[in-house]
Amino acid sequence: MASKEKIEESTNEKRKIYTVGDLDNFALHEILSKLSLTDKIEFRNVNKQWKTIIDEVFSEQETVAIVDEDRKRLDPSNEIQIAKGSLSANMVAIIIKLFPKIKHLGLGCDVDLTLFEILAMRSKNLQSLTISGSFFTDKHLQASIEFASNLECLSLKGCSVTEDGLYAIVKECNHLTALKLDSISEVNGHCFDSLNSRFTSLHLIECPKMDDNCWTALGSGKGKQLSLIKVKNCIMNEYILNQIAKSFTKLTSLEIQFPSNSKYNLKSLASLSKLNSLTIVDESKCPIFDDKQFIEIQRGCCQLTKIELRFNKSANKVAISDKSFLEMNDNCPKLVCLSLTSIKSITKATFKSLAECKKMEEVSFHSMEAKDADFQTLIKASKSLKKLTFDDCKISKLTVTEANKLAKRMPKFWIILTIKGENNVKKKSIDAWLPIKQRAKNFLIIFESSSFK
Repeated sequence: MASKEKIEESTNEKRKIYTVGDLDNFALHEILSKLSLTDKIEFRNVNKQWKTIIDEVFSEQETVAIVDEDRKRLDPSNEIQIAKGSLSANMVAIIIKLFPKIKHLGLGCDVDLTLFEILAMRSKNLQSLTISGSFFTDKHLQASIEFASNLECLSLKGCSVTEDGLYAIVKECNHLTALKLDSISEVNGHCFDSLNSRFTSLHLIECPKMDDNCWTALGSGKGKQLSLIKVKNCIMNEYILNQIAKSFTKLTSLEIQFPSNSKYNLKSLASLSKLNSLTIVDESKCPIFDDKQFIEIQRGCCQLTKIELRFNKSANKVAISDKSFLEMNDNCPKLVCLSLTSIKSITKATFKSLAECKKMEEVSFHSMEAKDADFQTLIKASKSLKKLTFDDCKISKLTVTEANKLAKRMPKFWIILTIKGENNVKKKSIDAWLPIKQRAKNFLIIFESSSFK
């Protein structure tokens, strides 16, 4: 018999919430004797017994939430995610019966085509579909098109779809606004010129055939309406960057992670005058993004509110220096959030300049070699900071104390200090430096590491 101690109880809501883990270790009657069916129940770790448990509970009361692998609680009224195993006919029947207005469906389990067609046909309100797995083919896509006429967001990871299947989606889904393709090896995106005028968001991750012609097609059709582009480890060159800058003038968010040893010049992005958010990631040993490119982007993209630069911790040299930040307050007066990773050549001058950014509320530093005194310079001088994150950075008692003083200067706002990284300061040190009784009431310290004790 299973131990009842493995049933976790939470009282965060008025109704008790029970999360039932590893169902293989539970006898059905034990669970039902422990749990009142007037309580809300969460089931995770999909396995062979999962369907039986759901059947029994659902037969009495509709108080079951299905949670994903990260234990994120989903709204049982309109959202289901099934990450493992296979979807049986009985489970499809349960979903159809109990979730007639389902809007969001995520499947990472094997699904028979016929069962998927039945599920799609009965899910008339489906707006978002997230699929992970090679089981999903062009025929599954066709079923989605035929029955899920209101589909707005489609996310495919590792699926066995071809360019023909992608073309059918692009051509027939008139409500499609967002598309995410992750590790889809057989599509090239040459059909993107057929996208509808509502389409605004494109996310491509490790799609090796998305070449120059993909971006030409995207820029020649109604894809010009794009407001968000995220590209990670796909083909990226001067032509594509110029095409992005020239074609997508309404772009407000751009994230590019370059494959190793990419050759590029980002100065053309300076023409994206409506850009609010920019993320550049280059984990090459010798990244070629430099001060000159960065400054030109700042001057052209004066609407930026968020900037993130991320480089490889072991890179030989990152060509970003104090020069890039000396005029940031003038170039980007609306900047609110800045995140820097592995930029080793900046000094006190940069932190002094950042403190002059009047709207800067959030800064994140990751694997930086800046001195502890430099961080203090920023905290002391800033009049707007509310969130500080130090990830794998060396900070001392003085930096923590200055953050506490910042909180006292801004009593109407929460000041949040997040400390991450195995090599960072430990929680017991913080408690010794700044006992809880001495902390400002609006000062919150968050530790994110298994090593903190």
